[in-house]
Amino acid sequence: MKSHEEHIREIASDPLIRDYHDRGMMKWQGMFLSEHTTALKQEEAADNHVVYRHEQMEINKITELLYFAFSHTKVVLVQVGEIDLGWNQQEYVIGVVNGFDEGNVFIAGKPYNIDEIEYVEIYKKD
Repeated sequence: MKSHEEHIREIASDPLIRDYHDRGMMKWQGMFLSEHTTALKQEEAADNHVVYRHEQMEINKITELLYFAFSHTKVVLVQVGEIDLGWNQQEYVIGVVNGFDEGNVFIAGKPYNIDEIEYVEIYKKD
C-alpha cells in the first residue's frame, strides 16, 4: 500500500494535473454577465411600462357596465383611482364581476369601492 506522500508525488507528476491552469473567476464571468444582462432588461422593461390613464367616466355609466358584466359573466378592465408615490396610475384590475355589496363591487374576488372606480370596459384580449 502506498503512503500518502507517495500518492501525492504520483499525482503531482501527472502532466495533466501538473500543467492545469485554473482560470479562476474568468469561467464564471460569462454566466454572471448573461444573468446581469437579463436582469437589466427586465428592470428597463418595468421602468418603461406605462399604464394609460383613461378619462373619468360618469358613475351611472360605470354601474351600468358593471351590472351588465355581472349579469352576462363578462371580464372587465377597471381603472381604480389609485396613484402611487411617483404619480403613476396603478395597474388595471382585470377579472369577472362576482357581485355587489353596500357600495362595493367584487372583481376577481376582491372588493372595490364603486366611487373609486374611474373607468370600466368589457375586456377584449388583443
